[in-house]
Amino acid sequence: MKRNAFRAASLIVLSLAACGSAMGQAIVVDHTSLPLFDRIPEAYLEAARNLRLLFMDRSVGFNTHTALNCFTAPGYGASPVTCRRDYRLLDGAWQMVTRTDADLAAGLVPEYIRFFPDPVRYGRHNWFYYTFADTWDKMTVNFVSGLHNRSIPAADSVTNQPVNLNPLDFDVISFQFSYLNVERGSTIGEFFSRRPGAYDDAYDLEREIGEVLDSASPRRLFVYWTTSLARGIGTDEATAFNERMRQWCRENNRILFDFADIEAHDMNGNRCHDNRDGVPYTTPSGNAGENYPDDGRDIPAICQEKTTETDGGHLGTAQGVVSVAKGMWILMARIAGWNPGGGQRPAPPANLRIVPCLDRDSDARRNEGRTSDPCKQTRETGRVSRARRTAGPGKNIRAAERSRGEAGMYAGAQWAAHSGLVPARGGRPGWTPRAFLSDRWRRGRGRAAWGASPRDGRSHGEALKVDTAARIDPRPRAVPAGPALF
Repeated sequence: MKRNAFRAASLIVLSLAACGSAMGQAIVVDHTSLPLFDRIPEAYLEAARNLRLLFMDRSVGFNTHTALNCFTAPGYGASPVTCRRDYRLLDGAWQMVTRTDADLAAGLVPEYIRFFPDPVRYGRHNWFYYTFADTWDKMTVNFVSGLHNRSIPAADSVTNQPVNLNPLDFDVISFQFSYLNVERGSTIGEFFSRRPGAYDDAYDLEREIGEVLDSASPRRLFVYWTTSLARGIGTDEATAFNERMRQWCRENNRILFDFADIEAHDMNGNRCHDNRDGVPYTTPSGNAGENYPDDGRDIPAICQEKTTETDGGHLGTAQGVVSVAKGMWILMARIAGWNPGGGQRPAPPANLRIVPCLDRDSDARRNEGRTSDPCKQTRETGRVSRARRTAGPGKNIRAAERSRGEAGMYAGAQWAAHSGLVPARGGRPGWTPRAFLSDRWRRGRGRAAWGASPRDGRSHGEALKVDTAARIDPRPRAVPAGPALF
């Protein structure tokens, strides 16, 4: 009851804030944002953790998912060891020190990787991660067509079981391209061009954001990400794509989590570059190393202090996981309405795509020439979108829908162990999965879809075992959603 009351209060506060913010700049969270973490007010920590977040990626996304569990531990010394691996270049040699409670009390933990975990303050039970991996073009088709169909294909990050996610079951929706999508020779730059298909590029994505997320009541938010990076990727393709993504978000006033920028700056704010630098490196175990010749170029790449790998880019140190986890909390607090610049009534930027239904007079003025009631406007937009889908969007869209089944889907849980943050046996610490676990068949799909949310206290495995034992009605079933925040 208390939580529902807070969400209802949040709806009023955020709606009024949006009404009072006709102008605003896009939210961008990058390496310069990280010092804001300790300044997040309690009210916005609570608002952030009550937002229902969906984020998807492959192995580095799993690193991000488990990094968030650093902050849900009962105490600093009880947090996963990767959260406390202080990895730095000291006196010309790479040294790793696993920090302890005593180090924290003595002030020996650098501010960049210092945190005070609290399973309540930093509870992330509403933040869901799923595996989403393929070539960049197939990922784009799967996500954009998934938005269109209210059914995004992904995989459970632990069981690898396929799931189909309704984006309207979340308040904030996002996915990330991996560093494997920006290797040398990648064509990912075409993401920002107008490709011939219906679900193939950023323009198609924006169309579906408008028709599906903007027209929903309440509205949902989409967050763009820059890619992850690796020691060996660092590539021209990665740099060009990430720069274009930043430009795209600036030009279109969109929310951006600049993951690549966080990875490519060390704890002192210095830019890091790829491993083709003529500087030898040996892993802490001594089992691997590299000494690539200097190619005379400085291409942004993940800092060595954030990964112990020679060529890869999995987050395996406190500098890696803590910085990303702090960035995620800053992002979600900003989305929830926190304005670190101050002001008596912090207001979310205009790009939050919120259509408040409380201040009808001001909204009517903004909708002048259309519908006087913004809530009615939202409902009418939704009916138009549904009518278009019922009538059939066109031959090219139907063809793209057919091709989606042929594209395939790769699960990435095989990378789970890379982070050193593999969840404890029997469950994910501090997180009860609300995965969509009931096995049913969507009419006309000819494929399994996973659709219901276990809310009766069953474990992930129990829900899977029980729900897959009985076939249910093939018609799509409404998944009960929590109280709307906006």
